Amino acid sequence: MTQILAEDFTFTSPLDDHLKLDVFNKRCWRPNAGKIKSVDVQELIMNGDAIFVIGNAYNQMGNYSGTATILSSKREGLSRTNAFLAQG
Repeated sequence: MTQILAEDFTFTSPLDDHLKLDVFNKRCWRPNAGKIKSVDVQELIMNGDAIFVIGNAYNQMGNYSGTATILSSKREGLSRTNAFLAQG
């Protein structure tokens, strides 16, 4: 995953405020990445350096979380993610 992220990447969600990459990996990605079975992207809109994604992430038991994510990109990779999640 780190190959597509800029060095100054930050992650924000209702529970996390501008986490730097190392904290994001430790707190969010590593404990949860293996639990994700699939992601269905319902809408993806690009406008310059901004990317808006709406979709559902399914876990191994078939439960899902609705997601709305705003990503910012630059030449070095994704620099910012703002994620909004809702349990399905």
